[in-house]
Amino acid sequence: MFFVYKLLGAATTPLVFLSITILIGTFLTISNRRRGPLFCFVPSIIILSVVFLLSLSLPVTSHLLLRQVEIYRKELPPEGPIPVVMILSGGFTRKNSGKTEPGPFTTQRLIEGASLARRKGYPILLSGGLSYDKSESIARSMERSIRKWGYKGEIMLEENSRTTWENMTYSASILRRKGIDRIILVTNSFHMKRSLWMAKKAMPDIEVYPYAIGSLADDMDSDPLKWIPTAGALRDSSLAWKEIVGLTVYRILEPKLPRPDRPGTSASTF
Repeated sequence: MFFVYKLLGAATTPLVFLSITILIGTFLTISNRRRGPLFCFVPSIIILSVVFLLSLSLPVTSHLLLRQVEIYRKELPPEGPIPVVMILSGGFTRKNSGKTEPGPFTTQRLIEGASLARRKGYPILLSGGLSYDKSESIARSMERSIRKWGYKGEIMLEENSRTTWENMTYSASILRRKGIDRIILVTNSFHMKRSLWMAKKAMPDIEVYPYAIGSLADDMDSDPLKWIPTAGALRDSSLAWKEIVGLTVYRILEPKLPRPDRPGTSASTF
């Protein structure tokens, strides 16, 4: 089911969806030798798909889409109980050694989150489940990285989640069990809107303060380069599109979303 979930998620991204549309349209054009009624619409669909794909590759388009999802706020709680800095995983890379390493987005979150925790003396909660080959959880590789950087404070691990919703629900179990009622949520700005919504739904009894990092939406109002397609703009448009679709689907399904409290969720403290 998780594979199907990921497959459906990938199919909704602009690059995959439009590529499939173009391939199907091309196949129908080649195979439809009799030039039936369907043939009249196929070339138009192919052209529109190509135009849409090119438009998503424009920096001006990625900027507009990112503006719909990005929350770039760094909020800290007032004086009171010590909060936990909760850092969400954001991808990983596999090495030949069998171990995983945090990917670029995860590393960015770790640097900012660990720096904040070190300055303030706050504990850290790392949330990330098993990698594809199940050799090591992403949270464990995140922990190894920040220990290598010199962080010596308390670290809790949530090692079962595979989605952002599971990040929140499984982490909520750890937080409640330890009597923690305030967190500082660290993730990228393009991911913060969906993460913040899910955090408030999954843990309504816990105060959540957003600590967003790495805004991708540039201020390009007077830059003529914003009209030139780039691979980076297509990536940013896809990231924003994924967040828009994801948040919309979760809002529709929210009443039926599971809120597990798994006893197997680990919390290791050092």
